[in-house]
Amino acid sequence: MKYLTFIFLLVAAVLISAPFNPLFSGDNLLESFNGGMQDMTLFGNSALTTGIGGYEAAAGIGITTLRPTPAAVYWNPAGLAFLKRGGIIVEAVPKLSYSPDMSESINEEVDAALEDFDRLEGLDPSQQTSVIYPDFTLTAGQGGQAVASLAMAIPYRDFFLGLSYYRAFSLGLNLISAGVETKISTQEEDPYDNATIFTSTDINLLLNFEADVVSFGAGRMLNDKLGAGLTLSHISANTTMNGLLAPEGVFTRRSTEKSFNDPSAVWQNDFYSSMVGDFNGGSWGVKAGLAYQLNERICFNMLINYNGDMTLEGEMDIVQYFYPALNLNADEDAGEEAFDLDNIENFAQPTETVLADNEASDELQINVPSSISLGAAYRGISFTLSSYSGELSYAYDLARDGIMATYSRGLKLKYGFLFGFDLKYIRLGLGAIAADEVVSGYKEEQELPNGEKQIVPVEPTTGIYLPRFSLGTGFNINRDWKCDILLMGVPDLLGSVLKVSATYTL
Repeated sequence: MKYLTFIFLLVAAVLISAPFNPLFSGDNLLESFNGGMQDMTLFGNSALTTGIGGYEAAAGIGITTLRPTPAAVYWNPAGLAFLKRGGIIVEAVPKLSYSPDMSESINEEVDAALEDFDRLEGLDPSQQTSVIYPDFTLTAGQGGQAVASLAMAIPYRDFFLGLSYYRAFSLGLNLISAGVETKISTQEEDPYDNATIFTSTDINLLLNFEADVVSFGAGRMLNDKLGAGLTLSHISANTTMNGLLAPEGVFTRRSTEKSFNDPSAVWQNDFYSSMVGDFNGGSWGVKAGLAYQLNERICFNMLINYNGDMTLEGEMDIVQYFYPALNLNADEDAGEEAFDLDNIENFAQPTETVLADNEASDELQINVPSSISLGAAYRGISFTLSSYSGELSYAYDLARDGIMATYSRGLKLKYGFLFGFDLKYIRLGLGAIAADEVVSGYKEEQELPNGEKQIVPVEPTTGIYLPRFSLGTGFNINRDWKCDILLMGVPDLLGSVLKVSATYTL
């Protein structure tokens, strides 16, 4: 969960560097900054690597089939062929949350963002920026689900048939920000030309994403040692987003005072941004597996896993008004200012705004990698090696002022390995996945060797290694019932913590 710290700091940085917050250097004086109140909740579940079954997830058995359960319909359908009896697995995920104290880190980010204003040449110490730090509250954790996954296997003639459902991924984000206030004044040569702008901003952001998988599989013995299986899966996903950035402001210059969002204004006076979207879709996937069990202690396995990319169809409506005096791409080294009143000289009114032309695609692409895996197991020790093809990423198109660009972010998985250890009451999995970052369309500010800054495309990070770690335990309740517990599973969003499965043998 360490990467959450970065997310929260990023959110805080966005809150204090968004277009409506005049964090400008140059000849502008930021008289006061009030960080207001920010309340953020973030909950997620993921079974992308921990799959179905507390035993399989904790013991890191991968695709190996020495001790098959109905969860084989997910891990390796060839394991269904080696079942002796049918069974049912029901899995629950409890809701867990925590609220870390981010005050010190957030305050440091605010200080770093505002430090330039206290370095203006000739600035009287009494004119230094008055700062009230944000009141930042965070609640994050694992979203609970009474039935997070379900798997069933029953015999039918020479086959064992399997059926499963599981929530592959879910994410919920809710951000409420209120009372972010700034007051800035220009420092013109003629004091009569000075202007003061006061802004107060509220933000509401709601994001939900869910992906569910329903699978049907079958396994059959080809001879007394070789089994084969096939699973057909349907993945369905939906995402909704609703965001509103609502600044209010007052502009004062030469004894004239004007307000933004003034309904009586005859010029375009709106000053806000909103985003509303809803996308739904799905895809199909196929798993084909082979399992060769030399005896009850040794097995060799192979699995081909194909996942089709998902195209979510829907609509996104983006409305964005901006204030021409704010030039966020200003080249300060060239003498440009991020807040420059010269940029509104050609407008009839000092609070006239401009409507940005944003046109979003009606499709959201979710890319899912396919893989080929080999595995082997001896008693309670197993090893799985996987080669991946494709990306785990999202992509969408967005046109700004008629110029279309594709925005994509995620990981290109390359290969992975996993060692599993079943020590009776303690289960342990250790491994890693190698990946490269996928990123396009996004820009960042980069500092050149001569000290100048420029806006350049984000460079992807290569050679990323995602650690795989799992830990769990289990016990038999009676002859027909057993309980398996995954205490920790990484890498999944927020980590899979305390996943409990109950298995009933028919």
